[in-house]
Amino acid sequence: MDNRLNIGSEVRELKLGSTFTNAAAPSNQFHTIKYDFKPASVDVNKPAVLEISANKQVTVTVPHLDGSGVPNTVFKGNQRDYSRKDCVLILNRATGEITLEQLNSSIVVKKTRIENKAPNPPPSLPTIKVENNTARQSSKTKITTGVRKNAPISFMPKHS
Repeated sequence: MDNRLNIGSEVRELKLGSTFTNAAAPSNQFHTIKYDFKPASVDVNKPAVLEISANKQVTVTVPHLDGSGVPNTVFKGNQRDYSRKDCVLILNRATGEITLEQLNSSIVVKKTRIENKAPNPPPSLPTIKVENNTARQSSKTKITTGVRKNAPISFMPKHS
């Protein structure tokens, strides 16, 4: 048997979590977050900030490493409720316990661009004036009659 979960091949008990057993008022909620981009300079030792507004608009602010040039990356998106069929499997490696919980919502966010307060003026470069001297040519086909001035070129195959 394929052991991708690295939990052994023995039969284990699957517990249904509080989202199943106490569906009216579960003690836990589980959500997924999907980012479109992960900066390489994220500081995993600092907490990120997750804000959800009343209209389910989401803002995630992720801190960067000191000296990376920017203090953080801001992601914006929205939150959608999952159906009751979507679940997450939680493996506790310390106890060997396996718990199934229902997912509450999916959050999809995209990186926002940094807005400059005062735009930097473009560097002054010498300007070069380019003139377009091309004229539109007629689309009529020109037909010439008479003797051909240049002899046609013929290609001979090379025999090896």
